[in-house]
Amino acid sequence: MSDKEILSPLVEDISVDEGNKNELIVFKNSEDKESFLELLKLNNQTNNRTLVTLNADENSKKFINRFQNYDGKIFLCLEGDRKGNMQTLKILTEFRNKNIKDVRTLYGISENGNQNLNEYLQNKLDLQNKNITLIESKKAQNEKDRTQSEEI
Repeated sequence: MSDKEILSPLVEDISVDEGNKNELIVFKNSEDKESFLELLKLNNQTNNRTLVTLNADENSKKFINRFQNYDGKIFLCLEGDRKGNMQTLKILTEFRNKNIKDVRTLYGISENGNQNLNEYLQNKLDLQNKNITLIESKKAQNEKDRTQSEEI
């Protein structure tokens, strides 16, 4: 079996990780899904929602057909590029009578901001690392200052 044959089912179809809450979150790819799980972990939270990964731009229609009778909350967290905007609009339009929300703004995902959830996570981690470096630097400086003040 070639690599292409092994990978093709993943690329050609949507992936669903079942949760026990009546909510689902839709991602474009597994990288964004993993980023979402990492964000939960950073906040000491666990996931209980169903996570859906489209795996390909053309799988919006498969998602719509498969979940057309879904009665829970749906959160869309697709990419911030033109294709992501079109997919989001298509799904929002098809599910307009359902409890559905585009949550990309919560993560600053847009054409001019973070391109996807993975980029949001990387920027968040970079900012935390910068803050840790600043705090440690300031702490070291204060320790020096304290030593001097004790001498006086």
